Amino acid sequence: MPQEKSRKQSGTKPIKPKRMQRIAAIISAVFLFSALMTALLAAQTSAVGAGSSVRFRQTHKSDYANARQITIRDPFTKQNITNAAGTPFLFTESAYKELHAYCLQKGMRIFDDGTFARLAYDFKDAKFDPISASAKENIALVLLYGYPNQTAPTLRATANDAHAATQILLWEAELSYRNAKFERTNSALANAYFSGGNMPAAKSAYDQIAQDIMEHLRVPSFLSGGTLQLHLEYDTAAANYSQTFTDTNRANADLRVTAAGITVLRDGENYTFTAAQKITQNAEITIARADIPPARQSLGSLLVWIDPTRDFKNQLLITGVEPRSQRFSAHCTPQAATTSPTKPIETTSPAISQTTQPETSASTTAITAIETTTAAIDSPETTTIAAVNLPETGDKTTESPALFILCSAVFAGIAISIEATNGKRVFE
Repeated sequence: MPQEKSRKQSGTKPIKPKRMQRIAAIISAVFLFSALMTALLAAQTSAVGAGSSVRFRQTHKSDYANARQITIRDPFTKQNITNAAGTPFLFTESAYKELHAYCLQKGMRIFDDGTFARLAYDFKDAKFDPISASAKENIALVLLYGYPNQTAPTLRATANDAHAATQILLWEAELSYRNAKFERTNSALANAYFSGGNMPAAKSAYDQIAQDIMEHLRVPSFLSGGTLQLHLEYDTAAANYSQTFTDTNRANADLRVTAAGITVLRDGENYTFTAAQKITQNAEITIARADIPPARQSLGSLLVWIDPTRDFKNQLLITGVEPRSQRFSAHCTPQAATTSPTKPIETTSPAISQTTQPETSASTTAITAIETTTAAIDSPETTTIAAVNLPETGDKTTESPALFILCSAVFAGIAISIEATNGKRVFE
């Protein structure tokens, strides 16, 4: 009763259970609808491929405009196209998802209205044969290292700057203003946009993308000659097996070894391959670059969109990104077996000293003078062997004097010949 009285005084009414159920049902329906739409868009994205038809729209124009007028020759139409000064960059996306599109033909009209349909072709299609294989690869690398596969913060730029930088590089690649090493061979387009300090932030992103692509195309010098021969030697100080190579090409590449037990550490231009255990048999291993950005799946595969009613008379759009990787072969040979140094066994008897050293070490054995007298023969002979001092040797040598006596008895007399030799045993 006190609770009902307080509700009446405050003017609020309790929510009935049925109303609570209806509210919960509405909320659940909203979440379910949102989940279904997300799944539908994901399915559409994965289904986009050659032969797909997608409607694009121009989202907005950039704040940057062309610095001056420029004339280029379109590789498809084989005609010169003069681009008017002040032409802005166009940002184009598909109508159902963020399928970021770039213009493939510099100076070509993009569309008459704000929305248009396109048909996708794989970039390897014969329609695009007018573009050289080197130009196609450069275009693919621009989309891999440019925006949006690389985020604007990664490129240290705004989305507008990153888009403008990527678009200019893509045009340079399509027009073959960049060679197979991505070195610029024609600066007309870059000068048109960046001369006089125009678009400095976009220029910075442009330089970064170009530098990343050139480093991508450079191969470390020790990997450029075919299969790398690895022979890891034991490093006493580090207590491991290693071998170091120097990259004179300055590829600035991070590497990884796809083999258990072997690692590679980079220090500037020096690369040290290391193994904790000795390599005991021949092995074929793979060395891969570890600094190539992955292709974002949400951007879809690389496709060129064309207006089927106008063919190449209207602007071509390109979307998506293709993954790239670099792998190199290496042959790892086992380390040669190591043995302790040994001394050769002496095969000749050392000269017998006629004098005795005043002092001998603990490892020296003195042979006392041996006097043999034959009194029973008519012409007695005496053979004397003086004390012999044996030289010192290392820890792994055991010395013991061996006295070999050869006696020959002849009816006419007895001659005793005594020979002393220094016998050695070498431990391996």
